[in-house]
Amino acid sequence: MTSMTVKEKILHVALDFFSQKGYTATTLDEIAEAAGMKAPNIYNYFKDKEDILRNIHLIADEPYQGLIGYDQKMPIWIHNGDELKQYTKYHVNHTITNETIVKLRKLCTIEQFKYDELAEKMSAHQYDLINALYERLFNEMIDKGSMKPGDPKVRALQYSAPITLLIQLYDRAPDRSDEVEKMLEDHLDTFIEAYCVNE
Repeated sequence: MTSMTVKEKILHVALDFFSQKGYTATTLDEIAEAAGMKAPNIYNYFKDKEDILRNIHLIADEPYQGLIGYDQKMPIWIHNGDELKQYTKYHVNHTITNETIVKLRKLCTIEQFKYDELAEKMSAHQYDLINALYERLFNEMIDKGSMKPGDPKVRALQYSAPITLLIQLYDRAPDRSDEVEKMLEDHLDTFIEAYCVNE
């Protein structure tokens, strides 16, 4: 990890605790001690523990969105089934191996029913953003003739829902990684065979 600012260090430490113990069970004293400071010093960077929670996205959410390609200005470079498969596997691999992203997902899973903001993040990542991304990609592929005609919104859901389910399974049971990898491969191949146009 590159050198972090004090604020980033506090956020990383807090994310560690929040993803393991939950937000409510974590104290500012624990965060401060793990960050190498006294609890009152945290107030130089954040108003309170809730402010830390609200800012967790600075170390995880925003960089992830840029890397995965949720940015609407991202050029669409996927032209065929092989490129679609490569991109998706890259996306899934990053999603399940990046420790910060995994911790953020665990935090949201634990606390989503207590905090509307976290529930919104879960909905965004597991439905809204991922489906919007694939809808754009599929719309472009349909327009260029590399995917069979159809509703790109529905097709995006058909594509992304099993992927999201497999990521959740991996989070709960990393010992089933071989099974997850095989099911992902089978899903991608089946979808591409059904909807992509061979060149």
